[in-house]
Amino acid sequence: MTLDASLDMVYSPRENGYINIQSMDFPDKEYFHLTHDLEYIPGFWGSYIRGAVQALQEDYVLKIGLNAMVSGKLPIGGLSSSAAVTTAYLMALCDVNGIEFTQYDIIRYSHWVETEFISLKNGILDQSANVLILNNQLIVMDCQKWEHEMIPKGKDFPEFEVVVYSGITKNLIGTDFNNRVDEVRVAGWMLQEMEGIALSRLEDVMLRDIPRGVYEKNKDQLLERFRKRATHSYTEQDRVEKGAEAWANGDIETFGQLMFESGHSSFYQQESGIPEMEILSIIF
Repeated sequence: MTLDASLDMVYSPRENGYINIQSMDFPDKEYFHLTHDLEYIPGFWGSYIRGAVQALQEDYVLKIGLNAMVSGKLPIGGLSSSAAVTTAYLMALCDVNGIEFTQYDIIRYSHWVETEFISLKNGILDQSANVLILNNQLIVMDCQKWEHEMIPKGKDFPEFEVVVYSGITKNLIGTDFNNRVDEVRVAGWMLQEMEGIALSRLEDVMLRDIPRGVYEKNKDQLLERFRKRATHSYTEQDRVEKGAEAWANGDIETFGQLMFESGHSSFYQQESGIPEMEILSIIF
């Protein structure tokens, strides 16, 4: 959903091919030529412009650089701040280099930055939220097929407020996020083996490709860690479908309850949360 938090960038083309980026929120600046070999520097905010340049260079020859100033009030963690700044860089680079792009192009390049350049095993949720979102509409997205639909808020939906930030900063690349992704895949691998299904390569395992009945039949045989991961995945699919229906029908009570259930499952089944999240769940 749209929020009154943003990341802003002003920029101009730089004909000599240099990238000169300054941030109003972090010290130092990022300065390099488009022809330089670019490496990811853990913890450095300039890594995202480096990744954006390299992503576009997979398909295009970039000749025009940027002078830019970046500022934003998106918290670092939880509100797609890295995807937001990467999106801004990509759109600016495309603009000054005369590259035409679609919304899905920006999502794909932004996803490349995080998965290939930064090595975070995430999906396309954050990028899609930044690029596709419309006020008072819900995105329902098939992240495997790269398809989405927008669902307008039901006419009977009452006014509401959303608590969006705990005040705790987290950088996913420094957490167990990648391990959680692998654990979900191992859970799928185990289900395939138990059911006598030909084993996929681990990196290709998708629980959505394994029928729900296979999970229900074999879940009690899974080791606890992997049973939890599979349980979160299958039940979250249900919550997405029910949540979209509740949103369209203006049923805030059902929608809110599903949101709480989703957070609870994420915390206790996927084990992706931090202690402060548990406290917030008790308060609200």
